[in-house]
Amino acid sequence: MLAIHAGRGPSAAVGILQKFAGDNPNLSAEVEDAILFLSASHSRVPLDTVREFVAYEGPNTGMGRLVHGLLELYRFKPAAALEAVDGVGDDDTFSHLRPFIRSFALFAAGRVEESLVLALDWRTEARKNLDQFGVITSSYVAAQGLLYRGHFEEAEYLMSSVFAMGRPGFVVDSLYDAMLRLAGLRHATTAMLPALSIAAQARTEVADVGPLPGIGKGAYELVAHNSTQPSAFDRKATKLIRRQLKSGYVLEAMMTALLCTCLCPGRPVLDLLQKILRESGLTVHDQLLAIASAVVEGDHKLLGLLLKHYEPDVDTYQVGMLLRGALKRHVIDGDATAADAMAQASSVFAVRFPSANEQLSYNSFRTTPLTEREIEVAILAGHHTNVEIAEQLGISARTVENHISNALRKSGATSRTSLFMLVGNSLSPR
Repeated sequence: MLAIHAGRGPSAAVGILQKFAGDNPNLSAEVEDAILFLSASHSRVPLDTVREFVAYEGPNTGMGRLVHGLLELYRFKPAAALEAVDGVGDDDTFSHLRPFIRSFALFAAGRVEESLVLALDWRTEARKNLDQFGVITSSYVAAQGLLYRGHFEEAEYLMSSVFAMGRPGFVVDSLYDAMLRLAGLRHATTAMLPALSIAAQARTEVADVGPLPGIGKGAYELVAHNSTQPSAFDRKATKLIRRQLKSGYVLEAMMTALLCTCLCPGRPVLDLLQKILRESGLTVHDQLLAIASAVVEGDHKLLGLLLKHYEPDVDTYQVGMLLRGALKRHVIDGDATAADAMAQASSVFAVRFPSANEQLSYNSFRTTPLTEREIEVAILAGHHTNVEIAEQLGISARTVENHISNALRKSGATSRTSLFMLVGNSLSPR
């Protein structure tokens, strides 16, 4: 692992292990497991599953099962991953790998609450034991669950305690960097980027794709440096997801496709997401897929019915993000009718499922940013009259009218409601 961290690559690591096996033939099964683990984690997941594992059914079932479970997690087969690590595993060579696989497999299966409970309990125990390795690995899983639910403040508080410990050793450095990028994702989707994002502290000399969400830098770079043209975003996202799939990192590809679909819903990425979920056999995201399809097809009648009959599930936060993302995409594309329809749908959904959590949002203001006053007025315009806004801000109603007019012109929004929905979550988090 140190050889890989030092930039010598997976082949150098394999060479070291092969030499070790030559010197210690009695440990050849463990070495084969280790080679598979390092190769899959830092290069690509092998397509041939016949070898998985001689050790899996042999005497070294602990190590074999753990590596098998990890590869199934990479491939986005959470049920198989959970089956592989079923049991206590008191004799595990790497004691933290079993709870990591189990908790993240629960997350991948859409059982986010169970994943959070397991990860947070594990984190509490690790902190009590002054176990840095356990704190980092459990925090990574917990942060994924909190962010998926839109609990940014809680996730950032949890991750900040990890960052306060300082950069760890090379064994879990990739998870540490992943959390830096996760913490920076919230800022990356805002209109007014901070002068320095915490994500800048993550190592840049890593691949764009990785075995788990956030470990590869590609998804973060895509969102943080996106083009204002949705079609260009579609092309870049599709290219990245296909590279992730080619490496066998199906879980990372699914999470990237899901995020990109919700930020800026488009047909190419949605097709990939549907294909991944269909092949996985996972149905937990079916409501989201149906809504996303109606959004992409522009079938507002069907969308209205789907939203009317929507039952809260694991993707409730993502549905809200999806509707706002579609609104922004229509504004950028200049489709005023579709933008107003989407603003109405998003507003109705927000009323039915009110949330204190801000929505991540595809950024559409970086080339023509609104002034701070225009953004302030635009946010108030969703629920207040010009006179009320004027009284609240201590300016004249005519000035308010001018600010709204300028904001409409700059943003491309066609109504006060769509302006409010477009701008409401574009402020940098404070």
